[in-house]
Amino acid sequence: MNKIISKAFVGIILILLLILNLVIMLRFNNVTEDIGRNYEELNHLKRDIDNLSKDLNKLSEKQDWVNNKEYKIIEISDDYKTVKIMIQGSLKELDNNSDVYLLYGKAADDSTDDIKWIKTHLSISYGLGFSKKLDLPYQENYKFKILEEGSNRLRSEELFYISFKEDVENRMTTHVFSNSKTKDFITLNLNINNDYKGLEKLKVKNIKINIYNGKDIAKTVLIYSNGKLVEDNNELNINTSTAYSDSDKNKYFNIERLNYNIKIKDDIKNDTNLKFETEIEDYMGKKFNYKVNDD
Repeated sequence: MNKIISKAFVGIILILLLILNLVIMLRFNNVTEDIGRNYEELNHLKRDIDNLSKDLNKLSEKQDWVNNKEYKIIEISDDYKTVKIMIQGSLKELDNNSDVYLLYGKAADDSTDDIKWIKTHLSISYGLGFSKKLDLPYQENYKFKILEEGSNRLRSEELFYISFKEDVENRMTTHVFSNSKTKDFITLNLNINNDYKGLEKLKVKNIKINIYNGKDIAKTVLIYSNGKLVEDNNELNINTSTAYSDSDKNKYFNIERLNYNIKIKDDIKNDTNLKFETEIEDYMGKKFNYKVNDD
């Protein structure tokens, strides 16, 4: 009798477990379906947002009066006091007998508050194109806009905000990291991208690496001198099979790329906390310093 009861009890338990398993499976399937539906809804929402963004961009383009607006730096004075730039673009339309002006003024930031605008006449060429050269203080930030004055219309449109100093001084990105270290050599990888704005004087002239042991410079190695790799230093070995400068290939983009794998003779005592500082100098004498720890 007890065996029959035990078997019945076990059977009931198995049936309950089976039912529980079925319930869990059904709930899991429901959750999976909910997740699938939510995923589809998110995809639909994303497509709607993308379409809305495209529509807004098209609407913005239609509303823009000035097309192809850009500026480029033509020259920087040797004392870094003035910068010569060219502002250029084209208009979508222009009323007959209207005059067009370029307005610019010093701006502390991207806002247009409290700007004393300087007004200069623009000559509009065939095709409604325009260009204007200006000499401005290098240290200042400027806001620019276009103004049309006519008998039937008065309208303006902002062009851009420019921080010349930041634009020039933040033009360079550099990565230097310790690749490996042996008893005799420290191996570094050095990568430099220099947006030289099409100006030869903003290209890289000299590169040297300062090796710090703690807080003090233990060694300085010249890598690049007067626009060329240093090849006659017996404490330095540059892998010429991986070294390259493709600035000639990137003339259209005004990018100077320098990439080197460097072995430096390690004669530093107690070198347990090395740091590497890359010092880059352009042809105007401006120096850029980047430091990294030895991992």
